[in-house]
Amino acid sequence: MSISSSLSNALSGLTAVSRSAELVSANLANVTNPNYARREIELSARDGGTLSGGVSVSGVNRVVDQALQTDRRHADADVANAQTRNSFFQRVENSVGLPTESSSLTAKMAAFEATLIQASSQPASDAHLRAVVTTAGSVTDHINHVSEDIQSLRMDADRNIATEVKTLTTKLDQIRDLNFDIARRGMGGHSTAALEDHRAALLDDVSRIVPLREVQSDNGQVSLFTLGGTQLLGGQVSEITFNSTGLIVPHMTQDNGLLGGLEVNGTAIDAATVFAGGSLAGHFEVRDELAVTAQRQLDAVARDLISRFEDPAVDPTLTTGDPGFFTDAGAALDLAAETGLAGRVKVNASLDSAHAGAAWRVRDGINASAEGPPGDTGRLTAMIDALQALKPTQSGGFSTSARSLSGLGSDFLSELGRQKLDTGSEVLFATTQQSGFRSAELENGVDTDQEMQKLLLIEQAYSANARVIQTVDEMIDALLRI
Repeated sequence: MSISSSLSNALSGLTAVSRSAELVSANLANVTNPNYARREIELSARDGGTLSGGVSVSGVNRVVDQALQTDRRHADADVANAQTRNSFFQRVENSVGLPTESSSLTAKMAAFEATLIQASSQPASDAHLRAVVTTAGSVTDHINHVSEDIQSLRMDADRNIATEVKTLTTKLDQIRDLNFDIARRGMGGHSTAALEDHRAALLDDVSRIVPLREVQSDNGQVSLFTLGGTQLLGGQVSEITFNSTGLIVPHMTQDNGLLGGLEVNGTAIDAATVFAGGSLAGHFEVRDELAVTAQRQLDAVARDLISRFEDPAVDPTLTTGDPGFFTDAGAALDLAAETGLAGRVKVNASLDSAHAGAAWRVRDGINASAEGPPGDTGRLTAMIDALQALKPTQSGGFSTSARSLSGLGSDFLSELGRQKLDTGSEVLFATTQQSGFRSAELENGVDTDQEMQKLLLIEQAYSANARVIQTVDEMIDALLRI
């Protein structure tokens, strides 16, 4: 081997050692960076041309287990989806209240029944009659409040959909730009690892919104598809549009055209199917399914409450078509207009002194024109019987089993609790999966001990190459002295 070849080989070794030390330094500096993929240098024997022997840096590799990363991203989407649905049930349950809470709907129903029993024991007591009206109003106010909360959650979901569609479009645009940068730098022989880290972080963000299928091309670019097969990113970003609705009321749905849906490149899609999984699908499910079902069940409770006291057998002063103790915004129950009934149920104004009503009508009848015998308990007893009577539930998706009013209220709350527990279990399962995949990814990440060992080997290689250069220098000096 000639002196020049030895010197060239040693210099190539120093170049490789320098690049290796740079990568070790970068790995150690980013040990706590979750979006950083460990770098490994790729070396090859230098051969061909005027320079042969020595070593050359072929490239820098990002150490990523693609299959593991895909599984973790799908787990991220599952967590986001389950959390979205679980949060809805938690908030509705909090609005209804637990039976152990004095402010809950079931507790207020029990208080209404208790005041009726007290009034029946002392029908001449105006205070007891007023208490019946007050506790009845507390029940209807609570039902109204829960209905408002459910529609508020639908509006929140609608706004979240709009926000996430905007975020999704923005991040897809950024990924497209990074695709072009990665391809350009790769063709120029430059490292693209930092750009790929940035793109991976954006893909993580997108995957929480919509679970993705990623297709790699030879030039380093990626194409993105939903699990349902809809392309989101190829050469260009697909146009994803959604029209948000400012105010949502119970009868408004996507099916009747009163709520916006998703379009991809001008074609309407079923978000629950095409974008299944992820937070975006979760918000659609809350707005169009879960909240609609909860409202329908609450409307069934309001219907049951009104219908129990509209029967002339309970109040002989009523005739068919007259509003009873409880009303649909002052009117009698209309079964064809049950949607949204929970937001309209009210105590009959003829009982409310604030509306020229009188509490004695609780005892004497809604349409009574004058006070009757103060000791009459007939109507009060009939009301208690109506409240406690086991009646089949006619709507709301409940089973047709016979229930009392309090039993129906308890079933409504139990259904919310069951679904909260079910979605909570989904959150726990998905979170456990996510944690496992993340831990496995971290095992492929930066190991400080391993990097320090590499640094020792780099130091030895540096010393060896430096020693060769020093020896060559000494040999040239000796030749020059001859």
